[in-house]
Amino acid sequence: MQLLDIVHAPKGSRMTLRTQSTDAVITYAVLLKRFTDSGGGTVMTWSRDEAERTLSADLDDAFGFHIIITATTQPNTTAKMRAELTIGDYSYNALFSVPPRDNIGWSVILPSKPADVPVSEPRMEPRVSGPGVFGGPGRWP
Repeated sequence: MQLLDIVHAPKGSRMTLRTQSTDAVITYAVLLKRFTDSGGGTVMTWSRDEAERTLSADLDDAFGFHIIITATTQPNTTAKMRAELTIGDYSYNALFSVPPRDNIGWSVILPSKPADVPVSEPRMEPRVSGPGVFGGPGRWP
């Protein structure tokens, strides 16, 4: 799959996608698949008509998902599509070329911890002591 972007979003985010295509794209479908380490498999499939009207799904039961556009294009043409994707605070709105023999899409990573929760690490205090520490006569300067 040719990646358009990698998205980091919190679990429970809602994905909305709307697509448009040129005449060079004969037909296409949009697939939502779980990452392999989340059990893999296709969660949802949408037709071209559904994708052009706007589709949506909740992303909450996996480590991540792939949003895949699989298209059939006319031979010897440059097929183009436009996608408007929103997931949480992330937004993608662009025109792109459709690869003739490959899928195209996004990987969505859903961390198990919210990104805004700081990870605390133990703080190491410098050791201050008497003679013999690092070969010095006493306290650190």
